[in-house]
Amino acid sequence: MFIQSLFESITDDGIIAFHIGTSSKYTDPNDEFTNNSRRKSFIDLLSESGFQEVFMYEDANVRSDNDNGNPFLFLLAAKDWSSRSLWFRNSAQVDFEIYKRIQASVSGKPLLEYFDGSVLEAFRAPHRVMETLYCRTSPTPMECIQSKKLPDIPLSNLRVGPSSIGDGSGRGVFTDVDIEEGSTVARKSSSYPINFPPSAYDLMLNYHDISVDHQVLYNYMDGYGWESEFWVSGMLYAYPSLFM
Repeated sequence: MFIQSLFESITDDGIIAFHIGTSSKYTDPNDEFTNNSRRKSFIDLLSESGFQEVFMYEDANVRSDNDNGNPFLFLLAAKDWSSRSLWFRNSAQVDFEIYKRIQASVSGKPLLEYFDGSVLEAFRAPHRVMETLYCRTSPTPMECIQSKKLPDIPLSNLRVGPSSIGDGSGRGVFTDVDIEEGSTVARKSSSYPINFPPSAYDLMLNYHDISVDHQVLYNYMDGYGWESEFWVSGMLYAYPSLFM
């Protein structure tokens, strides 16, 4: 009842944050088998109550005095799926929002000691320990089983350029090898495709007519970067991405 009341009390695009204890170690079992079982139950209740997105991260700048100094864990729950765009803002966008909202300090030193856009980017990527413990759930989640079996396509098998079909046939990303259906791209690579999130794409649309630099970038992206129902690591990307 409490979680449901909480869900109903916030706005449609509301996001709520929780402190949910300390992080686990790599050798620990999943929370459902430990004293942290209530933490897992709480997360399940959030989803059952209607929260469409749940993000969990640890902050190494805040540590427990009693639990071997382990970092604290925090959880964000978004009422609507569209609110996830706030979580996935890039570093520059976050720094700009901080600049707009925070007052300048008298000393000139930053008022936020432990947070900026790059810190949020680090929070956004789940810690390997979190992923490992999640896959120790019983029964094993399907995505944990599939991720180990899916073939991976290295970037060396991909190239950008004009189509060889003929004049006017377009440009894009091509490969000279057969790609098995359901394959991931660059999952095992140390480098990843350059990806333009919707927010960056919108900015380029706004400025490409008045800025030569933006126009050059936009034209290259528009010429080589479009994906058409292209699945990468189980997600369908609906915005431009370049393989470089």
